[in-house]
Amino acid sequence: MLFNKVTKEHILKAIKDLDSKSYPSGFRPSTTYDVLYNGKTYPPSAIMAYAYFHAEGKDVEPNFKVGKGSECFDVLERHGFNLVKKENKKMHDKLFTLKQDFLDTWPIEKLEQMVLEDYTNLDREDSFCYWVEQKTKSLGDIRGGSSYKFGIYKMAENSTTDKASNRTNNGEYAWHIKYGNTQEEAFNTIKSILIKIAKASQANNLEAIDIIDLGHAYKWKIAFLYGNFNCLNVFKLDALHVIATKLGIDYTNKTPVSRFHKEIIKTKPDTKAYFSWSHALWQQYETRLRDVKKDFAKWLNANTFESYRAYLGHSNKSIEDRLDEINSYFDDLDFFLVDPTNINGLVSSILFLLSKKEREKNPEFVEYDAKNSNGIPKAILGKNNYLKFLKEKFDYQEPSYWIFQGNPNIYNITNALKAAHLKSWKVVAHKDKIKIGDQVILWQTGDKSGCYALAEVTSEVGVFKEEAFEQQYYLNQDESEDTDRVKIKITKYLADNPVLWEDIKDNPVFSNFKAGNQGTNFSATEEEFNALLNFNHSSKNIHMDIIYSSAKSNRIMPTNKIFYGPPGTGKTFYLKDRLFDTYTLKETSISKEQHFETVVSSCSWWQVIAIVLLDLKKAKVSDIFEHDWVRRKASLSNSKTIRPTIWGQLQSHTINECKYVNVTNRQQPLIFNKTEDSYWEILEDHVEELAPELYDLKDSVTNYNPDPDKIIKHYDFVTFHQSFAYEDFIEGIKPILPQDDAEDTKDLGYTIEDGVFKSLCIKAKNDPEHRYAIFIDEINRGNVSAIFGELITLIEIDKRQGAKNELSIKLPYSKKEFSVPSNLDIYGTMNTADRSVEALDTALRRRFEFKEMMPDYSVIQKETVGGVKLSEVLEKINQRIELLIDRDHTIGHSYFVGVDTEQKLANAFNNKIVPLLQEYFYGDYGKIGLVLGKGFVEKVKNENITFAKFEYENANDFKTPSFVLKGMDETSVMEAVQLLLGDPINKEE
Repeated sequence: MLFNKVTKEHILKAIKDLDSKSYPSGFRPSTTYDVLYNGKTYPPSAIMAYAYFHAEGKDVEPNFKVGKGSECFDVLERHGFNLVKKENKKMHDKLFTLKQDFLDTWPIEKLEQMVLEDYTNLDREDSFCYWVEQKTKSLGDIRGGSSYKFGIYKMAENSTTDKASNRTNNGEYAWHIKYGNTQEEAFNTIKSILIKIAKASQANNLEAIDIIDLGHAYKWKIAFLYGNFNCLNVFKLDALHVIATKLGIDYTNKTPVSRFHKEIIKTKPDTKAYFSWSHALWQQYETRLRDVKKDFAKWLNANTFESYRAYLGHSNKSIEDRLDEINSYFDDLDFFLVDPTNINGLVSSILFLLSKKEREKNPEFVEYDAKNSNGIPKAILGKNNYLKFLKEKFDYQEPSYWIFQGNPNIYNITNALKAAHLKSWKVVAHKDKIKIGDQVILWQTGDKSGCYALAEVTSEVGVFKEEAFEQQYYLNQDESEDTDRVKIKITKYLADNPVLWEDIKDNPVFSNFKAGNQGTNFSATEEEFNALLNFNHSSKNIHMDIIYSSAKSNRIMPTNKIFYGPPGTGKTFYLKDRLFDTYTLKETSISKEQHFETVVSSCSWWQVIAIVLLDLKKAKVSDIFEHDWVRRKASLSNSKTIRPTIWGQLQSHTINECKYVNVTNRQQPLIFNKTEDSYWEILEDHVEELAPELYDLKDSVTNYNPDPDKIIKHYDFVTFHQSFAYEDFIEGIKPILPQDDAEDTKDLGYTIEDGVFKSLCIKAKNDPEHRYAIFIDEINRGNVSAIFGELITLIEIDKRQGAKNELSIKLPYSKKEFSVPSNLDIYGTMNTADRSVEALDTALRRRFEFKEMMPDYSVIQKETVGGVKLSEVLEKINQRIELLIDRDHTIGHSYFVGVDTEQKLANAFNNKIVPLLQEYFYGDYGKIGLVLGKGFVEKVKNENITFAKFEYENANDFKTPSFVLKGMDETSVMEAVQLLLGDPINKEE
């Protein structure tokens, strides 16, 4: 063969020749295809002519064959060079016109007026969905996959779309339940989402699109169509990964899609037409890919487990169909289009998408996976199947793990990382083992030795000099030299909060950790790497890079957690039974000072002033102001007007006989008196009669003797409801008597009063050695955004007082700076079945960890009535509810707790379960019958009912059956339960 001696090195030399010389004699620019290398294009025949010269030492005749299928093209492709079609100006002009045609047809104004038939309609090719998916496919193809990507879609006549826990249909339209319970609700939600995407794209606010819950490729296609070429017309995440890598843009699996678009768009030359430029980027991705679906299907057919056959079938074609089904659930990645040069990247993406946390974001696949032999689809993509196939076919090697160690006295690693200038690392050892895709622990030695970043190797080991921006971090510039190095990409930045050796040295995973020895490169283990990757990420779903600067509260990070689930699953009981005691102390465990603060915080202002006067007997306001009790009360209050507060309280609680106070409206108890010389005194005989508790409060502090049986609560419990407001939770204005020095005024005044959460925050700030908590029952029953107000930001873990991103804000009423302490935990409960409550917005959701609490049949495992296990009754009811509605509407075990007689069982059905089902099914007693059976619901035929004499076409069609609920009593309930179970009564052995 003519070019059998041509190697990759010969081709690279040929490209250098074309950069420095003219075309070889007899050769000219190509007409159809170019070789794309480092962003530049070269004619394939000219490259091969120079390459042949370097391989053979002589010129080649210019009449050799070129084009697809030729030896010339095969050699170039075999050595990894991309062949791309030359730009077609007419085609790109058509694309610009097509995009404008879409905008002319579907301006935002028309979106706002759109009805469901305009959005999705099988009989019309001018529907919105048809435009986005079909008519504009040359602007970016999103065809294929599930039609649920549109949120709601018109079903074909022969459609067999099944209902599921997360989606439904009415025979005409199918939709995701998360968008609404009816087709109208779902469509209105989708329409509002489309408008948000369009407006966000036009405003170049791509970050807002990241958090929008709609099909990935679909929403970014819409963003491109409405934007002013501010994002790339590439909608597969793996394509964005490949393009970003080629352009030298750093990213991790958690990099938001908006950042890919913005960073890639920045690289477009001003002189380059958009579609010409984006087309070249796409070809860089597409020409590198190989479709291995057929090969993998053959491999599976030969190697699969027999237990998989019921799902896969026995032919290559049936297996390919299953692989297509699996692929359809993932918009971000086509699993079977493989870049042979980046198998590590593909494997990393697969493992990331199949991780538990990411699977939870893809409920359609979770449900599909569970229905098909309980996990076979996921297993097919896993280590024993697809990953094993990739390893065999492409000689894929799993990544090795390394420690790259640096000395801060030689190189300032921290500053280089903070400036994003660390792009390579010196290699002294293991030169023949370190390879592309390997994972790296970047370790700094010295007094603060630890892991300052995690990285990935992106080049082979080679001799090269660091970039100028890297060299500036050497303390001695002579240390910089040409040496063996590898390029790296930072995958986890830790420089602001490094994982120090002192934090991990006691962890057995690091018992053989090699960092700290003399040298630059050491081997590491996958366990060590993952432990650093997930550091501080156990048990709490919080940002893993948060390290508190404060030593208070034993450095325990705060908890923001919401317990959610159907009614009766024990959410509130869990708070009381498991958590209240965590925030409760015996009085013997607190100091005298802490007791003093607890007593003062529980006292009102008039009580504090009264205790001061009991101590001083007689005093002026300035003396009262300086007293310890007032000082401590002031420290626990955000009031700026302490003196006026003292004046106001003294006047309002002064006896009526005092002629030196001219205030009409007084408040009980009346215990103060003002003398002629403006001294204030307390009348102890009045105190003994009206407020004797003041003596006990004063004595409990003066003669502190802790009571071992007395409980100190460090928590508050509140229930949100529709009337609960910001003023109740944070702070608000409340009416009081005047609080100024003008003693003769009779006008009503106002004060700023702390709400329950703010008051607890103040207590926690003043007691950093203990943890505090607020428990919010039915958190989604109130208007959460309005109740939390600006504190929605401050409750975030890393915005707390003492955290690395600590924030404080000025409250709107008091005008005082406020922050949320780190020793305050927030817990909530949420009923997922209540349609009347507010949905939690995304801003609040991302600040909380969520723990699902579903019916626990083991709690009532021993509960029986008449030999019937109530756990089996509840499980049967819930199976049917989940089929008819979803799992969020199942019934909790608490409905049967304590039920041990027939009468109690009848009451449970009459007063709890049946009314709940009436709410669930909107009074559709027929569905209640499907759940409980004919023992609870009677079907009444109405055939014998006669209408008044009147001509009405098809009047008998109205004679449909109706359903009547049967009341239960102790004699009828057991027979009804037996019919519910559908089996003879299951008596205990």
